Amino acid sequence: RGFLGRALLMACVPPPEVDFTSQGIQYARAYINPLWSQFSGWDDAQGKVSGVMNLKFDVNQSHLDQCCPGIDVRELMELPEFATGNPGFVYKAKSAYPDDPTSPEDFLHTRNVLTLAGDFVQDFDGTCFPFDAQKVSIAIEIPASTWGKAIDLSLFCEVGDSECTAYDAAGNEVEYSDPLHYSFFQAGLGGNALRSCDIRRIVSRKHVGRDSNGFIWQAWHCQRNLGSSGTSSKITCSMEGLRKSSQMLKVWLVPAVVLIIIGFLSYAMPAKAQMPRVSACMISLLSLITKSVSLLNSVPSTGESWMQTVYEYAVYSLFVCMLGHAISFNYERFEKIIAELALCIGFWLLGLLL
Repeated sequence: RGFLGRALLMACVPPPEVDFTSQGIQYARAYINPLWSQFSGWDDAQGKVSGVMNLKFDVNQSHLDQCCPGIDVRELMELPEFATGNPGFVYKAKSAYPDDPTSPEDFLHTRNVLTLAGDFVQDFDGTCFPFDAQKVSIAIEIPASTWGKAIDLSLFCEVGDSECTAYDAAGNEVEYSDPLHYSFFQAGLGGNALRSCDIRRIVSRKHVGRDSNGFIWQAWHCQRNLGSSGTSSKITCSMEGLRKSSQMLKVWLVPAVVLIIIGFLSYAMPAKAQMPRVSACMISLLSLITKSVSLLNSVPSTGESWMQTVYEYAVYSLFVCMLGHAISFNYERFEKIIAELALCIGFWLLGLLL
C-alpha cells in the first residue's frame, strides 16, 4: 500500500527526482531485458517447448528503498506460459553499480537476473505439418489489477550485446537503450543519450539462422503492450521457426510409401502362395496402423495435418487389399478379377488424396 502511494524512480530520470507521471498518475519504472537463452526440448503433441529464458532487471535501488525496503520486482513477475509444475528452476543473481561514479552521493542501481528453465506451454498448429512454421510466444507481466497499476515495464538492450537492437515508437533504432548507458552519459559524457523509457520494442538476433529442435529460427522480438495511460504492465516476446521438413518426410512419408508398395505388390505373387501374400499385406497394414498412431501422438493437437490424411487413406487402401486376398482364397477361379478389383479400389482411395 505504501508503494501505491509513492512512486519509485528508475534509471530513466536522473537523481534526485523520484516520480514521473503519465496522464496525472504516478508510476514506477522497471527496465527488463528478456532473452531466450537456449532450447532443450520440443513437444508438438503436448504443445510445450523446453528451454532457458533469462530476464535481466534494472532498477534504482536507492529510490526503491526509500518507500519500499525489501521489495524485489522479480517476485511480482508472472509468466503465464511457464509451467512451474515441471522440473525447472528459478535462479536469481544480483549485481550493482552507481548511478553516477563521480557523485559523492551513492544512487545505487541493481541489475537483477531471473532465470527460468523448464517447459513453456504453447499453442502449435499442425495443419501444414511438416511444412509449417511455429511461433514460441511468452508473456511477461505484472497483473494490471495489482502492482501493474503502479509499475511501468520498459525494455532495454544490455551494454555490449551487439545482437540486440532497440527501437522507439516510430520504429527508429535507438543506440543507447541500457539505463547503464544513460547513467554513464549523465556522469559526464554529454547527457545526450536517449532515455531508455522511450523504447517500444527490442529485437535479438542471437538465434537467427540457427538449427534447434528441428527448426531454423528467426529473430526474438519483445514488445511493450501499452495501456490507455501510455504505460505498460505486460511485455510479449515471440520467435518464429521454420520446421526442417526434409527430416520429417524421411521419418513419416517415405516409410508410408514403402509399406503401401509392399502391400500392393503382394498381388504379384502366385495365387497359390497364400501365406506369403497374406503375410506381406498384413505386415504392411499393421505397420502402417502403428505408424499412424505414432504420428497422431507426434503432431500438434490443433489442426489436422495432410500427413495424417495420407496415413488414413493408406490404411483404407491396404485394408481393401487384405479383403481381396481373403475373398480370392475362397473363390480361386475369380482370383484375377478379385485382385484387379481390389487394386483398383485401393488406388482409387489413394487417388482421392490428390
